[in-house]
Amino acid sequence: MNDKEFKDAVYRKYNAYLQDHNTCDFLKQSPRKKASSVLTTILLTLLLLILAAGAALAAAHYAGVWKEPVPYNYEEEKVVTEEKIEQSLGEDQIRKIAKETLAHLTGAAEEITGCTLGNDPTTDSTFWEITTAGENYLRLDGESGKLLHFSVADMSRSFKETDRPTAEQAAQKIYTTLWKGKGHTLTTLSPQGDGQWTADFCRVYSGIANPYQCVRLWFAPSKEEVLLVSVFDDPFENNPYVINQEQAISIAAQSYGAQNIKEITAEKAIEKMNALLYQKEHDGLYRTEQIVRNVWKVQITDQKTDFKEWYFVDATTGELIGGDALK
Repeated sequence: MNDKEFKDAVYRKYNAYLQDHNTCDFLKQSPRKKASSVLTTILLTLLLLILAAGAALAAAHYAGVWKEPVPYNYEEEKVVTEEKIEQSLGEDQIRKIAKETLAHLTGAAEEITGCTLGNDPTTDSTFWEITTAGENYLRLDGESGKLLHFSVADMSRSFKETDRPTAEQAAQKIYTTLWKGKGHTLTTLSPQGDGQWTADFCRVYSGIANPYQCVRLWFAPSKEEVLLVSVFDDPFENNPYVINQEQAISIAAQSYGAQNIKEITAEKAIEKMNALLYQKEHDGLYRTEQIVRNVWKVQITDQKTDFKEWYFVDATTGELIGGDALK
């Protein structure tokens, strides 16, 4: 049997497997039916290698996006240096921006009682923390003054309960009033109890919500009152899907170890590059560039522990650019 005949045989076995299971999540195993054949293991390993090779060829003409993480010391880098102070807006400027932002969010002017510059070691970026006489809180980007977070002093209040249509109407009204023309779409709406709801308004690309270009509201529909806001507005590269689902699964499975996987699935998503997978193999804390990309979000369930992990496979280059975990 030559190489082509062997590969054809592997693909025939794979296609038969797909038809039998009616899914492309080809490492999914039933708890009542576990592979015991050495031949099955060999064929599966070969299949993973073939798919990974195909992914490499498909992405060969695209430049890699993965950036080598750099180590950092959290306690040391949360201290604001002179260089960071020079790169950030001054206190007079930020106080003016804070007053304008508060007036926009609450409709009332408030006295600012605290104004502190901080540094976030996980992103190596500065922020201003603002407190008011009414004990409301603002966090603004240190360099641009853009709103990052806002919260009122008392989040524990109870409000009149409302139904979902009323909550959605209130959410749309609040969003339109505060962020008109920003191009977001209501993607999630959830009750939180005590008459409070949360809503996410995100930019949507090809049917996929981008959580890194999103306004998150916590509000009381009965009073149309904003209780908390988080704003995410990272640049998105909107890279093309060159890698297919099977190839993404193969890439993640090879990295994790196919023999360690109980179940594996993949879906299209928008995610930010991070160093979490890198930290599995390296001691200490690491960060990498904050790049937002189209990815295949591969969910892996561990064979022994049932812990779930997510591997982010870049949709264009096939690189592993980050991950997440639920344990």
